[in-house]
Amino acid sequence: MGQGQAKGSSSSSKKSTLLLSELQRSPVTPRLLREPLLGSKATALQNRVTTELLQLRHEEASSGEPPRSAASMLHAASATFRALPVEVMIVLLIDFLNSYRNFGFRTIQYNYVVNDFGLSDEEAGYWLGVAAWLQVVFGFAGSWIVDIVGVRRTAIAALTVSLIGRSMLTLGRSREMLLTSLIVFTPFGEAVLSTGIYTVALKKLTIGSNRALAFGLQYAVFNVAGAVADIVADMLRTHDFMVGGTEWSGLRVHVASTWLAVGIAWFVVVFYLRDAKVIRPLPSSTTILNPILNPILKPILKPILKPILNPILNPILNATLNTKPNPTLNINPNPTLTQP
Repeated sequence: MGQGQAKGSSSSSKKSTLLLSELQRSPVTPRLLREPLLGSKATALQNRVTTELLQLRHEEASSGEPPRSAASMLHAASATFRALPVEVMIVLLIDFLNSYRNFGFRTIQYNYVVNDFGLSDEEAGYWLGVAAWLQVVFGFAGSWIVDIVGVRRTAIAALTVSLIGRSMLTLGRSREMLLTSLIVFTPFGEAVLSTGIYTVALKKLTIGSNRALAFGLQYAVFNVAGAVADIVADMLRTHDFMVGGTEWSGLRVHVASTWLAVGIAWFVVVFYLRDAKVIRPLPSSTTILNPILNPILKPILKPILKPILNPILNPILNATLNTKPNPTLNINPNPTLTQP
């Protein structure tokens, strides 16, 4: 017995000795620990960044302009914000309602289908997974639809479908109503509204000088709406309510608030959202070249176009204006000059 224990202890000591020998530090370990992970590339990158920063500071110092204060920067941002079109604020309001609808149901969907509709864990995971997969499919289709029919029509169609689906989720009590909403109506409405159609609207309503501010406001609105939806869900989930003589859980009341948000968004889109687009000013090169090209091209093109345009435009103008025929048509844009 004692010999067996001695053999076991000797074999275990041999194993531990073998393991310790395997774990000995390599001779190159100290050198590797002292070197940076990227080696000479990291040093070159650090030197280049430092050189660029020093050059930037030197240029700012040699320009002679005083550094901008926080007050001046705030004033510039405020001026840019005030210069945003009213349509941008409408898009941001719709985006807030859309984000509240999205986060409002996404954070409670599992608890809602299990507690209020009686689905098991496996059924909830299966049907929510199918709905998520369909949203991916409709998301690709939604990006094409926006390019083809525009933001306003796409938003109206998606919000209408989403309003029907969210109504069934709010008022329905049976599994059939739940699955019809999740599989038939929700994927199209949820996916198309989540493809960035309001980002496209903001891009069309802004120019380079204020587009960054508009996108920053959109991201802030997106996160604020998500935070508000989480707070409202946390406040309502532990309470029950009586609505029209029927008991509603706090989660159902929260889903009803997202239904209301969809309805308000639909109203705003139908009556206030337009497929407007900001027309950019012409490049400065056009303004610079016009005084140079006009004196050169006008003497060349005028003798060529005048005999062609006079027989065509004179009868049309005479018939429209009810004036006597004019043998010559002055195509010179300067009204002070007349033809001999």
